[in-house]
This record gives sequence, C-alpha cells and structure tokens, in this order.
Amino acid sequence: MVADFPKEDIISEINEVYAVSKMVIDSFIDGSYDKIMVAYTDFVNPAKQIPRIKQLLPVDIEAEDNELGVVGKDTRVGTTKEFVAEKEKKHLKNGIKYEYIFEPSPAEVLDELVPRLIEVQLFQALLEANASEHSARMTAMHQANDAASDLVDDLTLFYNKARQASITNEIAEIAAGAEALSD
Repeated sequence: MVADFPKEDIISEINEVYAVSKMVIDSFIDGSYDKIMVAYTDFVNPAKQIPRIKQLLPVDIEAEDNELGVVGKDTRVGTTKEFVAEKEKKHLKNGIKYEYIFEPSPAEVLDELVPRLIEVQLFQALLEANASEHSARMTAMHQANDAASDLVDDLTLFYNKARQASITNEIAEIAAGAEALSD
C-alpha cells in the first residue's frame, strides 16, 4: 500500500480530493506508474449501482466515456447524441469554424487544466460511490425494517394463539370442575 487516506462519511467539497489527486499526478509524472485507474460504484438509481473502472492517466482523448464527467454528449444531462451530431452538421454546413487562441501557451493551459480534470473526475467518482453507499444502506435498512415488521406480526400471532389456548384450557378446566361438582 502506497498511501492511506481516511474516508469521510460525507464528501461535499472538491478540496477533499486534492491530496489524493496530487499524489496520483506526481506519481504518474515521475514515472512510478504507467497508468492511473480509479474503481468506483456508479450510482444509477436506488436499486442499481454499477461497478466501474476509469482510466485517469494518461488522459485518453479518443475514448468516449458516457459514465463519468462527459458533458454535452452524455444523454443523462438531457442532451441526446443526435442533437449534438445535428448541431455539428449545422455548423459545418453554415461554414462556422472555431479557432481557439490560448493565452498563455497551450502547454501552460494544459498544465493547469489536466490536474483540475483529474481532481474533478476523482471527486465525481467519490460522489458516485457515496451515493451508491447511502442507497445500499437505505435498501438494507428498508429490508431490515420489513423483516422486523414480519417478525413482530409472527410473534403477535404466536402470542395470541398461545393466550387463546391458555384461556380455552382454563375454560375447559372450569367447565370440567363445574360438571364434577354437579354430579
């Protein structure tokens, strides 16, 4: 184990992943690792969480990732792939071209953006994992509550049957005693 970072119950700010991201980036840059991957549980809905593994470094610009941090092409944020493709065709048809000028240099911009990208992706993975964990806890508590209710119902029925048998037995003894006295 290279490092140990205690996990807080609630991670609500991105600065809580700075130490992890700095260690990851520094280890990749100095050549300690060829690849950096993050494994997390992707929260889909309260009943479904999917385990995922995402490559953080080196950044794969060719990979189309629909799970973590893709805005614009991800249908989960309300934009369909068809909408994006249509928009791109319209811009090409109208002769709209975009030229980006980077100031400072592209290298300096990337030196600032790539660490932020890694931080955001780690933060997103932690948020997904937290949501999945809380969802699993809610499901487990709901099932435990249902099981406890069923147990209470079963024990109440058992108690009522035992009480009814006891009362019936006492009535039978009283009736037998009264019958014996009348003879």
